[in-house]
Amino acid sequence: MPAIATEILYTRIEDNSFDMLTWAPKKRGSYSVALGYKIAFQLFHPPVELLPKQCCRKELWSSVWDLRCPPKMPQFGETVVRCLNQCPFAAEVWNLSEFHEVAGPDSSSNFWQWWLRVINDLKRTSQWRRRASTMATIIWKLWVERNQRIFEGLSVSSVAVLSSAIEMIQEYHNHHPP
Repeated sequence: MPAIATEILYTRIEDNSFDMLTWAPKKRGSYSVALGYKIAFQLFHPPVELLPKQCCRKELWSSVWDLRCPPKMPQFGETVVRCLNQCPFAAEVWNLSEFHEVAGPDSSSNFWQWWLRVINDLKRTSQWRRRASTMATIIWKLWVERNQRIFEGLSVSSVAVLSSAIEMIQEYHNHHPP
């Protein structure tokens, strides 16, 4: 048994002490999603000054974080535009969806340029926030499908991806009314 394991096993714990988990980067020792996200962002992203200018626009982040959809989806560069917009499978999903006119393949080379263009188009429609949330759910399901194809060798039809996305967002909205 490694020495550290032995040391852990023989550590004496006081019977009258309070045992708790702490998060070192926070003064009070409690974890917050905001701090966790900030640390992860710093670890995996270049400094802000090296990012494209549109990544620093408040409008971009508001368009993502203000969506009413399950929390894991707004956390979205093989380029992302290619995967979620320009590949034949994604194009097929978009063509089947209500978004075929705004979200279909275009020449954007950057996901965030594409997203802002689509959001601005949707803002001209009624219920644009609900529609943007549905679109974000489709994007999430496209991403999940891509990962399943690549890493697990599994695939489903474009109809199944779209149906699953619509079902997911409808269920979410049923349990989280405005």
